[in-house]
Amino acid sequence: MSGPKSVGWYVEENQILNLRILKERQQLMHDLIRIAKDLCGQAYEAKKRYGENFPNLVGSKEPTWQTSTATLEETNSIISSIQKFTESLSSSLAQAVSEHEVMVIKKLLRDSAQEKQTFKNITSELFGAASEISHEERNSKIISILEQAIPSGPKAVLNEIREFARRVAASKESGRFEVLIIELQYRMQKYNEIARVAQNEVKLAIRLREKLVGLPNETIAHLVQELERIERQELKLRASLPSEVEAAIKNIRKELDQQYAGMVIREELIKLGYHVEEGFETLFVSGGKVRLKKAKLNEYHVAMDVDPSSGRLGVHVARIGDPKERPSPQQLARDTHMQNIWCEDFAKVLLASEHRGVRGRVFGHVRAGELPTEVESISEAMSTNDTVPNFMKRPFN
Repeated sequence: MSGPKSVGWYVEENQILNLRILKERQQLMHDLIRIAKDLCGQAYEAKKRYGENFPNLVGSKEPTWQTSTATLEETNSIISSIQKFTESLSSSLAQAVSEHEVMVIKKLLRDSAQEKQTFKNITSELFGAASEISHEERNSKIISILEQAIPSGPKAVLNEIREFARRVAASKESGRFEVLIIELQYRMQKYNEIARVAQNEVKLAIRLREKLVGLPNETIAHLVQELERIERQELKLRASLPSEVEAAIKNIRKELDQQYAGMVIREELIKLGYHVEEGFETLFVSGGKVRLKKAKLNEYHVAMDVDPSSGRLGVHVARIGDPKERPSPQQLARDTHMQNIWCEDFAKVLLASEHRGVRGRVFGHVRAGELPTEVESISEAMSTNDTVPNFMKRPFN
């Protein structure tokens, strides 16, 4: 077989991503269910706030979905169902609330007139008998402008416009009213421009946050928090945010692939009887060196050097002994025999790992016996602890 090797590895995206995508989609499914429940709660609250004239958008019982999915197809089907429900309910709720907000304005205007007993009296008092614009016409103009509002815009701005509309309704001079109506229309146009931009930003923020579902929270928590604030329209979307999200996803997925490769190789080594410490997979993320022991190898061990930046690892057999002692022919034969044992094992590791989506490619190797086996003294071998982090810090020679 061969002696020392330099081997590159890469993770097959199709196999690994399928597992990860299923986990991500399942997480998205649970997040969407939470959003759906929140929307149902908002619909119930709106019904309670606006009274019997407000439509019953949910019904007597909230919908439920099966969450114990085993396949990507099942999960995607449920996600599609939830999305249709939430989109429909969100649109209906926004429209119903907008209509009832307008009704509130209408009622305020009517109440204002009724305080003076009749529309005719209040019109006469505010505008004079010669006024060409009736109170009903004023109200109609104001309401028609308010109905133009995009419901999903910034609530604070919309509230300011509604307050301004009340001032317009209270204006006493016909000429002043016309000026204020123009100002109200202008404010509504500016609000709708802001609302359209905000809508697009919210949609983009939602898409970006969905991409982060299933990834380690500690590394992207600040991005998730910023995106959630954009969805709530508490922040504007920064121009660089989409590229920051994509870069974070790329880095995280690379690290996850590295960890997966380390996990697979560790498990396959253990199956062959090698003693491999917990945390071995961190070598494939941060790099380092480790010794692998197996009872069958006796005083021999395998030295492994991992370089994540190049995606390569180097392996060779070493033994405990006197580095100054010249090996006998029998010792050299035993060294070669142990190298062959390791090479057979390593071939099995590569084959089994390939079946699990981690492919290895040999870039360089030396035949067994062509190079002398590295020899470490007992004191040198015992100078490290049996933990991976310490192995990683310690050089082989």
